[in-house]
Amino acid sequence: MSTAFVIRAARVLTPLEVIINGAVVVQGSRILHVGPDSSTARPDGAELIDLGSATLVPGFVDVHIHGSGGDTAMSGASAVQRISRFLARHGVTCWLPTLTWGATFEESLDIVRAAALGCELAGDGAEAAGLHLEGPFLSPKRPGAIRPESFRIPSLVDLDALLDAGRGFVRLMTIAPELPGGRELVERLVSRGVTASIGHSDATVEEARGAIASGVTHATHAFNAMRGLHHRDPGVVGAIMVSDQVTAELIADGVHVETTAMKVLIWAKGSDRVAVITDAIAAAGLGDGDFTFDGRPISVRDGKAFLADGTIAGSVSRLDDNVRGLVRDCSVPLSRAIAMATRVPARSVGLEKRKGYLAGGYDADIVALDSDLNVRFTMARGRIVFRDDESPVSRR
Repeated sequence: MSTAFVIRAARVLTPLEVIINGAVVVQGSRILHVGPDSSTARPDGAELIDLGSATLVPGFVDVHIHGSGGDTAMSGASAVQRISRFLARHGVTCWLPTLTWGATFEESLDIVRAAALGCELAGDGAEAAGLHLEGPFLSPKRPGAIRPESFRIPSLVDLDALLDAGRGFVRLMTIAPELPGGRELVERLVSRGVTASIGHSDATVEEARGAIASGVTHATHAFNAMRGLHHRDPGVVGAIMVSDQVTAELIADGVHVETTAMKVLIWAKGSDRVAVITDAIAAAGLGDGDFTFDGRPISVRDGKAFLADGTIAGSVSRLDDNVRGLVRDCSVPLSRAIAMATRVPARSVGLEKRKGYLAGGYDADIVALDSDLNVRFTMARGRIVFRDDESPVSRR
């Protein structure tokens, strides 16, 4: 018999609706009912969890994250599971292990296979719901912190080999569509049910528009590693800002994108087309120090990760940090900030029917936030995977 819970709190943010003194009923891995506590029936045998003054929100969804807590998704299935446990402590209940590339194509295929196994194995943390392949069909003019020697010329044969290695787990792929054969890659990704994202791209605005017409619906870490906005050369940034078809990722850590630029992106696209991500690397959660990223030394100082040449080397932020930053620094209403970390990213990679919303039939991915928006409780698919023992939690 599956486990049942009634979780009550002072506020439930679905996030499309605010329910004061609300309750969420969970049966097994799914939500049965969401509504006012006063009108919520308690199923026979259900455990009551009273989270007091907390706010319940959907579990966060991070569609672009390489690692955290000392582990990288490139290291295989066991590392994916350890990262899942780390992320649960910060409110993430669903994530896409994001992969860069090995020294050879065969090594890259092995990396994809191992990460796919990590998605397949049920863990006790956040769900690794699929893979994000960041490359290898990227522009050497916009490498960011990825080693450009790992980039490849677009090839449908290579693309199919990567997707086959992922055994159906590849949900998102970043490419530079202006490369020769890039548009064909977009069309193949769409035909195989994978979200095509423009990123690490030096495309002109015309080339970016063409890629969007071919099926691009996502943009990888907007502003970063792409041709920027100029009034006579709008580039990739200009094309994605004016497209209602494209969901733009935003690393809202205050390092990758300055606050005013974050506000401009949200204003231009609306919060319903901006997905908050971390782009976190293995060093996230470890504090300042010297580490490695993609086989190269990096330094983390004051929450910023850099390669030796000063290039930003991914993020060491956590998604709950970024949500707090949106509310605090960008004056984004909490309901919109939560949507940008839940509903929007889930929809962008085809998970909108079971992730990102507190409603009957959805996965029981539930997070409790205190008044300072700190994570105090995380449930992933009906299992309690994190609870801050210092917070008031009553179980009866």
